[in-house]
Amino acid sequence: MTVCNNCGVELEKSMNFCPLCGDPVIKGNFRDKDAIKEEKIRKQQQALSDIEKLDQFQKRKLVWEVFSIILVSGIIVTLILNLILNHELTWSKFTIAGCIAVFSYVSIFSFWPKRIIFHFTGSFITTSAFLLFLELWLGKIDWTLSLGIPILFAFYFIALLTLFVIKMCKQKGFNLIAYIFIAVALLIISIEGIISNYLYNRIFLSWSLIVLVSILPLSAILLFIHFRLRRGTSLKKFFHI
Repeated sequence: MTVCNNCGVELEKSMNFCPLCGDPVIKGNFRDKDAIKEEKIRKQQQALSDIEKLDQFQKRKLVWEVFSIILVSGIIVTLILNLILNHELTWSKFTIAGCIAVFSYVSIFSFWPKRIIFHFTGSFITTSAFLLFLELWLGKIDWTLSLGIPILFAFYFIALLTLFVIKMCKQKGFNLIAYIFIAVALLIISIEGIISNYLYNRIFLSWSLIVLVSILPLSAILLFIHFRLRRGTSLKKFFHI
């Protein structure tokens, strides 16, 4: 009499799999290679089928759980290595803070409502908290509040404004590239203004104006091409090809 090695159910001699648990039958103390291969394929197909049955929230939760395990493992390994090599927390502070920031990002995009303004707000708060946490851990607060967070706010604000303008566009083409160029120029001006105010206590613009003057004509040309094409002008006729 043949029995399943996994659950003990009686099996017929012609069976390659247990009808109860699906475990391959052991024949002559060796597993049948074809049976093992078929079982692996069956389990892979079953796993894919199970994932496809999950709804969007369950899929996001699964991704969050996988990322959480990876990040926690990274923190533990980094912490242990740092303590073994240096007998104190030194370089691992950056890795730990980074893992915590990434965990916060994943949590925001996994569980917050599907509105981009919530994602941007949560991402800005998380990144700002990461910078503050890092400086506090290093023992001083110098540039984060006066330099890091203002630049971060300018980046998120301009990016959100650009996405809003793009979303409002009924027709999308060369105009999107022009809007992105303009957004980059505004961001560069903001960065130089914040840095000069941090260093000299006054806003002083120089190289960012050169970038702005270089980008604006290109953006104007792209917008002109876009609106000409909206009127039915083909690219071949427009460029005389």
